[in-house]
Amino acid sequence: MLDLFPRMQFNSALALLRFSGIFLVCATFSAANEEQVKPAPKAPKSVVEQAQAHLKSAKVPLAESLLVKYLQTQPNAPDAAECCFLLGQVQAKQNRTDDALRTFSVVISRYPKTDFAPQALAEQMPLYIIRRNPSAAEKNRDALLANYPKSPVTASVWSKSAEELFNQEKFKEAVVIYQKIEASLTPESSENFLIAKTLSDKNGDPEKLLPIAEKALNEDRIPFAKSIYEYLTKYSKASRLLPEIQTKLAWCLYLDPDGKELARAESLWREVIKKSKPTDPWYADSKWHLVQLHAGPKNQWKEAVTICNEITREQAVGTSAHEQAMFVRAWLLTVQDQGSAAVAAFDDLAAAYPDKMKQPPIIQHRERALKSAAKQSIE
Repeated sequence: MLDLFPRMQFNSALALLRFSGIFLVCATFSAANEEQVKPAPKAPKSVVEQAQAHLKSAKVPLAESLLVKYLQTQPNAPDAAECCFLLGQVQAKQNRTDDALRTFSVVISRYPKTDFAPQALAEQMPLYIIRRNPSAAEKNRDALLANYPKSPVTASVWSKSAEELFNQEKFKEAVVIYQKIEASLTPESSENFLIAKTLSDKNGDPEKLLPIAEKALNEDRIPFAKSIYEYLTKYSKASRLLPEIQTKLAWCLYLDPDGKELARAESLWREVIKKSKPTDPWYADSKWHLVQLHAGPKNQWKEAVTICNEITREQAVGTSAHEQAMFVRAWLLTVQDQGSAAVAAFDDLAAAYPDKMKQPPIIQHRERALKSAAKQSIE
């Protein structure tokens, strides 16, 4: 029993040592782990980043001073071209046109193989216009094509020139420019190129333009589609396509959000109807658009019903135009609470298209018409 206490002390000490060892290992591991996850120190900001930070804070003189000193001491640094280009932009924003022109010239001459050289040529062009020196701007544009034919800057500058001519309807001049950068044209510019080429060529085929206009119409690029149809209405070779062109041009006018072109749209549709036959597809389309016009923006439902009656007489049973007109007539009479007239219209629809009467919307509208007719008989 005498050695029991010392043995207990020994065991306690051993346990404490074991625990302390575990704690020591854990503490060591935790400290090492903390060192591993400690974020690396941030790299110092580049001169360009520092200058841009000054510009964002409206500290323009500080940004310019930083760039000038850096270029004086490090003219051949990897980012020297970018710094010089940014310096030119800073000067241009301060309306120091001559300083900016000189700085951009340094970029072009000292760093010709960088991406900033073509950008500097482009930046100089509007500055030359300010200085009333359009020939110098033209020279820069030519230099872009000669020295940087594959640069996106070149494609952008030349495309802009072509688009300006295209919008002025100077199609021959636009074609000349489009041809020089054809490989770099965007999809939209390629469409304009085809339009300009077709309209400037006496032997051009206007039918090639219709799919472009149709695509634009389906993509809700209404002004672009409208411009093509407008051009084609004046194009002598498009005369055989005129009913389609006028019908779709009128639809573009109908979609004008201000509603200012509705009268012209109606006039075009009526002209198509007058000059074609009921069996022609664009006759039927134009007549249907008149229904939409009177039932919608013009708020003349009676006229819309009258046109539906004409369509049902002119178009054969089974055609989409006939079926559409019969249903819309019945629907218009129903929503206008025309009671017995609406029921009669649904009876006509049932006689011509019995299978359609099983459709839920038609069932609902017919029930509404029956209720309206019953109310009329009571009154």
